[in-house]
Amino acid sequence: MSRKPPIGRKRPPKTPAAIEIPFSGLIASLVATLLMLRYLVPAESAAEGHTLWIVQAWLFVGLLWAMNCFRERSFRVRLGWFDAAVWLLVLGHVAAALAVVFTEGHKRAAINMLWEWIGLGISYFLVRQTLHTLAARQQLLNSLAVMFVALAGLGLWQHYVWYPNTAREYQELRSELDQIEPGTTRAREIQLEFERQGIPSDPESLALWEQRLQSSSEPFGLFALANTFAGLLAVSLIILLGNALRTRGSPVFWSVWLPAIAIVGFCLVLTKSRTAWVGLVVGLVFWLTRFLVRHRSLVDEKRSRSRFAWSVSILVAIATFIGIAMLSRGIDREVLSEAPKSLKYRVEYWTGTWSVIKERPVLGTGPGNFRQHYLKHKLPESSEEIAAPHNLVLDVWANGGSVSLGGLLVFLAVSVWLALRVRIPEDPSSIVQHRSADTAFSPFVKCGLFASFGILLLKDLLWGQPIDFRIVGLMVGAFVLSWLMARSTSQIEDGSHSIASNSVISAAGLALLVHLLGADGIAMPAVTQSLLVLFAFFVSADEHAAEFGKDTEGLKSSRLVVSVCAGLAAGLSFICLVTGTLPVFNREIRIDLGDAALLERNNFRRATAYYAQAAEADPFSPKPLERLAGLMYQQSLQSWDGGSTEFIQATKLAELAIEHDPFSSNGHRRLGNRYLKRFERSGNKEDAKNAVKSFKKAQQRYPNNARLVSEFAAALSSDGDHRADETAARALWLDRINRKAGHRDRFLPDETRQGLIGISDEKRQKTHVE
Repeated sequence: MSRKPPIGRKRPPKTPAAIEIPFSGLIASLVATLLMLRYLVPAESAAEGHTLWIVQAWLFVGLLWAMNCFRERSFRVRLGWFDAAVWLLVLGHVAAALAVVFTEGHKRAAINMLWEWIGLGISYFLVRQTLHTLAARQQLLNSLAVMFVALAGLGLWQHYVWYPNTAREYQELRSELDQIEPGTTRAREIQLEFERQGIPSDPESLALWEQRLQSSSEPFGLFALANTFAGLLAVSLIILLGNALRTRGSPVFWSVWLPAIAIVGFCLVLTKSRTAWVGLVVGLVFWLTRFLVRHRSLVDEKRSRSRFAWSVSILVAIATFIGIAMLSRGIDREVLSEAPKSLKYRVEYWTGTWSVIKERPVLGTGPGNFRQHYLKHKLPESSEEIAAPHNLVLDVWANGGSVSLGGLLVFLAVSVWLALRVRIPEDPSSIVQHRSADTAFSPFVKCGLFASFGILLLKDLLWGQPIDFRIVGLMVGAFVLSWLMARSTSQIEDGSHSIASNSVISAAGLALLVHLLGADGIAMPAVTQSLLVLFAFFVSADEHAAEFGKDTEGLKSSRLVVSVCAGLAAGLSFICLVTGTLPVFNREIRIDLGDAALLERNNFRRATAYYAQAAEADPFSPKPLERLAGLMYQQSLQSWDGGSTEFIQATKLAELAIEHDPFSSNGHRRLGNRYLKRFERSGNKEDAKNAVKSFKKAQQRYPNNARLVSEFAAALSSDGDHRADETAARALWLDRINRKAGHRDRFLPDETRQGLIGISDEKRQKTHVE
């Protein structure tokens, strides 16, 4: 039986920490969850709107944070002049996206990327407010290391198991598709399966995809590109090395940390990403140099020998990884011998990008709209139809304009200044005493790692998608790794650990920046988020040193700033839901239903209804209109009457889709091919003239595509246009350039080449007769 307190004596009130920690910890856990989620979804799908639900969640957590500030009556906001650089970078992209929305361009892609950049800004802001302590920072770095060890394990499975099996299955389906009659149910099943797997349908992209599948085996994790995966692997490898150094020589080092480093390091080698390798080496050299220069008075002869031994060990490990990869045919000599060719390709990309920038120097192309403008300036000898310039500075300038470029330059300047500046308090151990209560947030941050897996699996379940067993495997692997690492990772006990962490963070950030100087990724939320989180942690570490010995509770706070943040979070959350999340979700659901109607029962009417609903749900996207146009065109082929209603409807829908993406050549090219095929069946000269008009617009948007120019020449020849000979000669010239450069996926087929030669011969014969 409980005893009542004596009369006149009151129970002691609950301490503020007992009330505040659970809700604040929940917010910290949500922030960590959303950060981890970014690494479990394809980073390259942001422009399609597939990750807008994460942005929606960030806005909601931002509102929760503001509400908690009012609940706790604590209005302290961590802001500084260095934060202005990040927001300048973000707002520049937002302004460029709005310019596309209010003028012309691919509006849906611009809207999606607008929200993605806002989400990145909010994620940076919330990390600054909730995960700024030493304990929270270390726990999030540990979670990041665990995540990428698990992803590296997935990458090894992809290299040795997935690639061979996928190549074999694809070849079987491809052979079956080539043998059966087009338009049959089985043919549609195979085509829809290819589409679900992201296999392109147009000949050029398909040839490039097949070449990569047959000749490549680079692990890519859950990303679409191995290069993106490699840059983040380099970051995680440095973090792992930083944690491992604290336990070197102990049994847990040999049983836990060394195997984890080996898995990530070997997977990084298999990616064949030269830029990531260079970034890793630069980051490690900077890390060691920074320690020796800044702390030479603290380093005795024994520790110097230890550091030298570790440096040699790292070099030996890298050489061992490369040797094993070469013996297992994971990499070959061409990886290094073709490095000059890779650099040459990037110079070609940068040259074309510079032409785009000169055309739009202030506002840029708008995020999500770079490729359409780049193809207009793509050099004839250039290889890929890139979606990003493969350079950090050019990428930001081309997409976000001058404002974003200014924000990036300030961001880089602040990063360098902070990296070269280390504040060492006289008594580092007292930092822990001053911040001891903050370690309570560490378990909440750790929960975010596992919550991210659960949320992703729940999302797939609610959306009716099959369970991705890769996620299940990663979750199990992450749980085991986290448990093992937790046994070896001590809490923050001294200031020397803080200094070491700052060195690790700066080295990891530098490695990622160097990688991004020769690779795309700054427009991918997962990559940019990693950069911003490292920057936020480094700024927080600098603030910890600056606040040493001060009463932090007496720092200035602002109710107005928190009120503005709450209003913005609420308003932006609603606008994002209306303009981004719901339209994209409803569009994708109805397109999937339309595809299923075609696949199951060949029900054109029901598929048409679903595609029309998708177009109504998302009026900014050309995707459902293209689906409708293609469906109507297929129906016109089945009931051809020379002037069918279906073809007219298909043409109008195709033109409407072009209006939604006016700078792309694809829509005009598809329409030109349809007119040309119609002319072949009808013989109506009006169809040939319409084909010429469409191909002319397509060529203006992509003048150095050999296949497109050859199609234009065929249309001109069908119309009897005198420019056919000149256009055919240009197509053959572009083909010779591609053959000389070795771009096999861009070679013109022999049949097409003979047709172009025939056009030239016909022209010469007519001239001779005249």
